Amino acid sequence: DITDKSIKEGFENAFIPGRLEAVSENPLVIIDGGHNEGCITALKNYIEENLKDKSITALLGFMKDKDYESAIKIIAPYCKSIVFTRADDLRGESAENLSVCARKLCSSIYAENDRKKSFRKAMSLLSEDGALLCAGSFYLISEIREYFYWAPPFFDKNNIIYPLSFVGKGFLFFKKVNICQQRLNTDKMKFPFI
Repeated sequence: DITDKSIKEGFENAFIPGRLEAVSENPLVIIDGGHNEGCITALKNYIEENLKDKSITALLGFMKDKDYESAIKIIAPYCKSIVFTRADDLRGESAENLSVCARKLCSSIYAENDRKKSFRKAMSLLSEDGALLCAGSFYLISEIREYFYWAPPFFDKNNIIYPLSFVGKGFLFFKKVNICQQRLNTDKMKFPFI
């Protein structure tokens, strides 16, 4: 029998990849693929409740057929910096067109259609107390999610060391994450190369 308690526990433990998902804790990187007004409002509420002490840099990309203007108006006021990118090569709105929507809402705006370059730029803008918020399209965040979860890690005594293949200027950098700082859930984090 399915009880009310088990239904409640199921909803409490439900996990939707790419919806308000922290893919890194240091630096804090949150991805959210929501692109409609309801999802963006939920993201705004999350920012107000959980990130009010953080300096937020956003990496945003939207599809041409979405109401990206409304979404940008909701999120931009919470951001110190915004890097706009093309969420998808065929259907994504250009970074330049997206950035026009935020010019009056955020003073630090960047437009870069190349997603790898835009990610590098957003990471370079992070401050010590900062958080990177990647949002606007499941196409965009799926690439970022894959980058954090599918890169094969190396382990030493106290750390997980992730190869960061496209951070930097053509060099391979590594991110060291203290095991105590990151909750590993092997059901959610799969490393196919190990």
